[in-house]
Amino acid sequence: MLKKQVLSIFRAKRLALVWGLSLLAGCTYRREIVITPMHPVGINQSTKRPSPVHYHYPKGYRPPAVVAIFQIRLPIGTFSNNKKIWKILHPAVGSRGAIALLHANGIRAGQAKIPAWHKIYQLLHHVSGATTSTSYCQTSGLSKLLITVRKDIRRELIFYHRFNGPPALRSYHNCDNIFVLAMHINLQTKSTVVELQPAVNIGTVSFRRGPQAMGLTAGTHPDLHSFAHLQITTDIPPGRFLVLCPWHARRHPFSMGAQFLSDTTHIPPRQTILIMVPLAR
Repeated sequence: MLKKQVLSIFRAKRLALVWGLSLLAGCTYRREIVITPMHPVGINQSTKRPSPVHYHYPKGYRPPAVVAIFQIRLPIGTFSNNKKIWKILHPAVGSRGAIALLHANGIRAGQAKIPAWHKIYQLLHHVSGATTSTSYCQTSGLSKLLITVRKDIRRELIFYHRFNGPPALRSYHNCDNIFVLAMHINLQTKSTVVELQPAVNIGTVSFRRGPQAMGLTAGTHPDLHSFAHLQITTDIPPGRFLVLCPWHARRHPFSMGAQFLSDTTHIPPRQTILIMVPLAR
């Protein structure tokens, strides 16, 4: 009964979102839902093929992309260490070097067609106490969005690997761990091009420009330490979804993936599964 109620709410919210897409300017909806078990991603995907629509875009125009972002929190290792799940998912980035760098930093990424989530769900339906938070976001790549995955961190150490040079260790305090998101639609393939970059938000910076300055003359913006070398750039074709999760969080507790996508202080320790589902246009 609870599962049916949650799915009914989700369908209603998504329908309202579709009608209001033209009004979106960023992350416009967020709701914390506690369910046992978690609802399948893409449960409301229609099997009916949409009618083709032809647009004449100006040269260089990037159509905005809209995605649903799910953060599913589960007991640590439940998802990331399940070999059956990772037989269903395919690598999300192309080069072996990029995959190896992500793994070295404790991050695992994969893609699959939306119906595949139901197979994954069957492997996880016995897990109790899962929490799911949902955001709907839009951007055309001209602006970036901040996705917070851990907040109000008093102190943390992050040990990370780079393409060149030795590994590095950084210390932060009173911060949030985030992913900086930029995305747009590829006109040729109709895929959603996603760029995700991990960063630590260590506060805000105030700025003020002179009286002759154009545009915004004063305000504040986040003070970010970004890990540009770990940017994930990938295409999500229509009808597919992208997954990120921590990799060997217990074995490497100070890795990027462990610090961003797990919480070992929670009892029991938990991991965050970040799922991005492009919405049909």
